[in-house]
Amino acid sequence: MTQVRQEHGGGKVSLVGHSMGGLSARHYLKFLGGADATLSYVSMGTGQLGYWPACLLPANQGGQMCPTSTFLSHLNSGDPTPGPVRYTLLASSLDETRDDVIGGVWCTAEFPAVAHADEPKSQVFVDGVISALDGRCPS
Repeated sequence: MTQVRQEHGGGKVSLVGHSMGGLSARHYLKFLGGADATLSYVSMGTGQLGYWPACLLPANQGGQMCPTSTFLSHLNSGDPTPGPVRYTLLASSLDETRDDVIGGVWCTAEFPAVAHADEPKSQVFVDGVISALDGRCPS
């Protein structure tokens, strides 16, 4: 992140994450000082409160996404959306976690019938991310 900021004049950056990538980005914002350097956070299909089937996985292979994991308990404690970051949550109607909402979110949008694995390459999600990065709540 520091290198990207330096290459682009030191300004704030935006983070876009899919699934566990959205949780990893929130960890960066909350615990690694990223909130001060970030303008916006956009997640696609991220189970902000966890995903029960992940409880069957080892921690280093997705088990961190278990709703009762130490990782998620820590991430969602206190203020789950720190800093002056604009938080946007995008989901598909097919995502089991589409109703996961955390405090401090600027915008949520749900798109119909996009398979979870296809979200990053789906045109409706790409357009939604672009809208969010432009400061508009996708519809």
